[in-house]
Amino acid sequence: GEINWTLSGTDSFSTVKIKENHFVMKYENAGQFETDTSLFGFMTCFGTVEMKNDKMSQTIFCTITDSYGYKGYTKSVPATKKKLSGNMLGDRVGSSIGSWEFIGGEGPFIELIGTTMTGAYFQMGNNDSGLGNFVWKGKAEGLSDSVISRINNFTKKD
Repeated sequence: GEINWTLSGTDSFSTVKIKENHFVMKYENAGQFETDTSLFGFMTCFGTVEMKNDKMSQTIFCTITDSYGYKGYTKSVPATKKKLSGNMLGDRVGSSIGSWEFIGGEGPFIELIGTTMTGAYFQMGNNDSGLGNFVWKGKAEGLSDSVISRINNFTKKD
């Protein structure tokens, strides 16, 4: 089985240009997520992104909180099936493909520890507040039906 994820929200970059075709960016975001399971909620992320000659590396950590208040933790990891890549729109990332590993959590997120999600990020441009609007769509594959069933059956914390 698999779980399909859609994350969206606002993000911001602070960019330092090292030299031509070499940027380092501080990245932060906040938003919401939904899946094709009972998991939905909000998330916040922070970290760095480096673009050098159209090659991207990133160290980003996220806290994901579901509708019951359970927290899960992910970090960016090199894509296992696809090359981590990105394109620039001026001094910011316009789109990229990357992977995220669940590294900890509670409640339904316990079921996902060690699982990797791979997907595409699209930066839509800045809104009237100066923040960027983004969407990320991806999936976690190779999950058993019993894992998905346990995720769908978690309830509110006692």
